Amino acid sequence: MREALRAVMLAILALVAPAVAKRPLCQDGRFVQAAPIVPGIAPRPSDAVVVKDGELSIESGCAPTPVHEKALRRGGTRVHAKWKTCGTLRDVRFAGTIRDDGDACVRLDGALRARKIHAVAVAATRTRCGDGIVDAGSGEVCEPPAPHCSAQCQSEQLSGGGTPIEAPARAWTWVPFDDAFCANGSTTGIGINPGDAGGRVFIFLNGGGACWDTFTCYTSATRT
Repeated sequence: MREALRAVMLAILALVAPAVAKRPLCQDGRFVQAAPIVPGIAPRPSDAVVVKDGELSIESGCAPTPVHEKALRRGGTRVHAKWKTCGTLRDVRFAGTIRDDGDACVRLDGALRARKIHAVAVAATRTRCGDGIVDAGSGEVCEPPAPHCSAQCQSEQLSGGGTPIEAPARAWTWVPFDDAFCANGSTTGIGINPGDAGGRVFIFLNGGGACWDTFTCYTSATRT
């Protein structure tokens, strides 16, 4: 009798086990809101809490630091992080909960606390194109329905309607501007010499009357 009862109990536990198994943590991500989080910073249109690779950071002033994550029984993930300093703040702590809101793990509600400040409420959402916040950290440059903004939050038109300049690395390429004129009436352009990689480019202005620094633009042009 006991063996039969034991077998029944084991069968019941086998059926229940999947339901009570430990829930997974929410995936890493960027959670954005249309207001800065860290007090005392320069004004900015938005801010982001970033959970990535076991660390949490706040773009407006808190560098990546280890984050404690705990999966909740009813879904979602509790996150907690602390810093010695964030900008001018001391003894800084952030605690929040990533929870479902229609979709799974898309909302982060919490608060930033530090010495000598009131708690700063955070109500952020997982970044996505179309959320109304241009998240440069995820590569967005615009938000639809802005003009010339694609469904991927990328610009479909260059500023001024121009075309990209293609030039080999470590070589000078002259790009004429036939509709741009110098002080003496001659047309001008730009010479570019891009590096092998990176975002830096050296631009050399040339042509009649062109200038490029204080001496050539002011001192030399005005001396008698």
